[in-house]
Formats: sequence, structure tokens, C-alpha cells
Amino acid sequence: MRRPDLRERLTEDLRKQWHIGDADSTELIMAKVLTQLERVIARYPDERIGEVARIHYNMSADPAFQQAAYGDRVAELHKRLGDGYSAQSVRRGLSGLLRDVEVSLTEPSPRIPLGELHAVMERERDPAADFRRAVRDLHRPEAPARRAVDAFLSALVHVPHDAADAPTVVHTASLGPWVLAFTQRAWLDDYHRRAGSPPFRASHRMPGLELLRLLTERHPDVGVLVDPSADRDPDPTETTSLPPRVIREIIEAN
Repeated sequence: MRRPDLRERLTEDLRKQWHIGDADSTELIMAKVLTQLERVIARYPDERIGEVARIHYNMSADPAFQQAAYGDRVAELHKRLGDGYSAQSVRRGLSGLLRDVEVSLTEPSPRIPLGELHAVMERERDPAADFRRAVRDLHRPEAPARRAVDAFLSALVHVPHDAADAPTVVHTASLGPWVLAFTQRAWLDDYHRRAGSPPFRASHRMPGLELLRLLTERHPDVGVLVDPSADRDPDPTETTSLPPRVIREIIEAN
């Protein structure tokens, strides 16, 4: 599962089954695949089966396994844990597991919470991986926008709410309706101070993806302004806008 073409290695049906969207980064796809496979492994009380499965699918976070070919991973497992993990034992242990993985693909798979996926991504990340990703992104013009969207979906943002406990919709004369989201509470308070507007009734902190899903249900024609400024001449690099069309595309992909 540790390969840059992981998306292409998964069938379209499997991507749908595991809630893998077109906008998902390779890092997020790997986190989703790893988490779904761990669900199947958890059915086995025998810890040896789990060890074998993680070697087979290259799920271990141990660098000694991550960069090794399959045969080398099995050899390393045998060296560390003894005869119960010989190549022959691994093959026997895999037979039942692989059948269970196939069966699991016919069952509804739960959508993994973003917080859990984010934790997996943090655990898996290493400094060299960030460098390799940056080099690949030099040749992909869409990469910066995709990274920004991925970061927003998993980020916790402060969203003003109205008396009905729904995200407050702000109407503008020329740009239409928007919901405001702030990556820091202090910026929300500063916006009120500079705009001279009365304080919102309340604000809630939620993942960006949760906000977008809420909007598609309650306000499908409303966009999101992230870290807007009340200044007359704001720095355009500090504010991000997600129009309704973009929000729909993100939700369809996630």
C-alpha cells in the first residue's frame, strides 16, 4: 500500500467502498486504506495474524519494513519473531485473512472520522516524505490547490452560528451569501472589532469537511470565506473562498 500510484491500483468500486474521493491526496488515501484493513485484522484474536497481515500489505510504520520488498519483509519478521513467522507460516496465516478481506469488500464500510485519519497521517509522516512530495508537486500545477483543500477539510475552524444554532450566513451586495470560517478564534474576534458588527450569538469549532457537509444540507447556494478580513484593502493571500460549485465538487469527492 506504500506506493505513489495507490489510487490507480484501487478499482473504482473499491474507492467508492472505502470513501476515497478524487480530491484525496496519496497520504489521505493511504490512511483510509490502512484504517479499513485494520478493521478486518481486528476480527482476529490471534496477534500473529495481525503481524502477518501488516507485513503482507506493508502497513507497518517501522522504516525497516516500509522500504523493503515483500520477501525481505517476511525475512525480517522471521528474524525478529522466530520460527512461527517463517515464509511457510506466513503463507498459511494469509489464506484465511485474504478471504476475509474479500468478504469485507461486499459489506458496507463505515466512513472513518477525519480526526482518526489525521492521526494516522501524522503517525505515518516522515521528513523525507514531505521532501519527496514537494519534488513531485513541482510537476503538478494543480498540487497547491489540492493541498490547500486537503488542509482545510481536516482543519478545525471557528464558525459563527445564529440563534437557530446554524452557521451564520452573511449577505454581500456583489458577491452573494457566504458563511465565515476562521482558523484562529482571535481572528474571528478581530473581524468583529474591525467590521464594527455586533458579535455573533455563538461560534462552534468543527472540521472543515463537516462545515461543508452542513452547508450542502442547509444552504447549498452559500459559499465559505476562510479567514476573511474586514479591512478595505485586505491581503488577498490571507483569505480563501470556496464558492458553492467548488463545495459541491468537494463533497461529491468525499
